Amino acid sequence: MKNDNSFNREDVLLLNTKQNETPDHFFGRYHLHILCHEGTADFQLNGERFFIKKGDFVIWQLGSSVKDCHYSDDFDADFLCVSSPFLIAYNPEKVWATKAFVFIKKNPVYSLNEEMFSLLEHDFQEFRYRLNQTSHVFQKDVMGALLESFFFDLWNVYYPVLCEEQHLTNNTSDIFHRFMSLLSQHAYRERKITYYSDRLFVTPKYLSELSKKVSGKTASDWITGYCVQELQRLLRDPEMTLGEISDYMNFPNYPNFTKYVKTNLGVSPKEFRENV
Repeated sequence: MKNDNSFNREDVLLLNTKQNETPDHFFGRYHLHILCHEGTADFQLNGERFFIKKGDFVIWQLGSSVKDCHYSDDFDADFLCVSSPFLIAYNPEKVWATKAFVFIKKNPVYSLNEEMFSLLEHDFQEFRYRLNQTSHVFQKDVMGALLESFFFDLWNVYYPVLCEEQHLTNNTSDIFHRFMSLLSQHAYRERKITYYSDRLFVTPKYLSELSKKVSGKTASDWITGYCVQELQRLLRDPEMTLGEISDYMNFPNYPNFTKYVKTNLGVSPKEFRENV
């Protein structure tokens, strides 16, 4: 019998800096969770520089602006890459997830004690073991359940600081997470806030205010951020012509596409591609 619930191996990757590329090569396509064993690294996020050392846990959320990464020669870290659709599908609880999202946005690096490091290291080992079970008929469901368990462990790790975060209702968290889910699927083609507010059954003003309260960014900021991220990815793809990218991203015409690129990237589509 054919299994129609097969696991897409591109949805979850577990890599190591000593055996694979560095985490920044995967940024822009995945949510990244980095567990540092040895060495040091640093990166810039939203104009602020952060430093990673042994025993630190780092999360680079998809949609944030990580850049200018440097790694020491002995930097040894495991990094878990999770696609946005898979992460949203297996997110077990909305309120704690939103609290964590808000905290991590401002604090991407978190120092672990020995017990917490061991807990997350065990989770990573379990991911590695399960990812190798390619013949498992229910691998997708197993990976989803493992991701849910990992999230609960994460919130346990962050619990002391998350308790200090603002109070969020189930309804507020649910709307924000559904907004994120819609963005991950449609932002590259739908750039008007009304597209999302209509599907969430709220007004554009309410959605923007809710987003600002929860994440510090307006709904329009999130829409533009997701769209620009996809735009950059497509412009780096030599297999697609600029006209094809314009059509794929649902721009009404090519001049409108060019104007959008210049506004958000500072150069024309052609200039961006030439400088890649």
